[in-house]
Amino acid sequence: MGDLVFSYSIWRKQGVWSLLRHLRLVLLRRLHHALWDCRYDAFEAEPTSTLLDRKHLKPNNSDNLSLAREYTPSPRLAVGWILDGLKEDLSGFSFVDFGSGRGRVLLAAAERPFRKIRGIEFSQRLHQEATRNIAEYPDEKLLCKDLKSICVDAEEFELPDQDCVFYFYNPFDASLLEKVITNALDTAQARGNRILLVYYNPVHQAVVSRQNRLRAIPLPLSVRIKMKLFSPYPACVYGNIHLQDTA
Repeated sequence: MGDLVFSYSIWRKQGVWSLLRHLRLVLLRRLHHALWDCRYDAFEAEPTSTLLDRKHLKPNNSDNLSLAREYTPSPRLAVGWILDGLKEDLSGFSFVDFGSGRGRVLLAAAERPFRKIRGIEFSQRLHQEATRNIAEYPDEKLLCKDLKSICVDAEEFELPDQDCVFYFYNPFDASLLEKVITNALDTAQARGNRILLVYYNPVHQAVVSRQNRLRAIPLPLSVRIKMKLFSPYPACVYGNIHLQDTA
């Protein structure tokens, strides 16, 4: 009933095309869960599919609560398509998920051979649930064993001194996103590290696009087709320029 009321509200306020986009989004999210994500329910101590409104996040640092988004999980298939589409030897990279929630993306990433995986989550509640999910997840399913959630504000996290894949699923507003990305680029440039930045559901893509130290990296055509047809949201991938140009 809630979806129907919300859909009616969209139709009244924004018109038929907005309603159709909303219905497509709802359908794709439900299909991803029914056809794929539900297979992992038995492995999760805390269900990652349940949505959580921003007011229930219980942040460790409440200063940035107004800049955060509600908890919604990334579809595992879409995450896998993107990571496999990077066409990199992932064993040379660490993976960092900004706004890692209950740990779904961390566990999906750990099915690939990253050097280490870190989830950055400012909500104490979600961090604790992610920690339980990681601890109780079947070890044989994980190629990366160095995996943990860290309860810290995104601005305060000390980045690994390694090449990194950064994952953002629209975790916070434009101002905080810009601060976090600028800090990451400054740190990588000072250390001579490489960055691959994945931005799923790029609501604030302009923030990333105007960074003159980042260059858009196209995903393979097969991945772009799958994302276009079957992902609830698009994804953009960027790499830091100064290292690519001097390679």
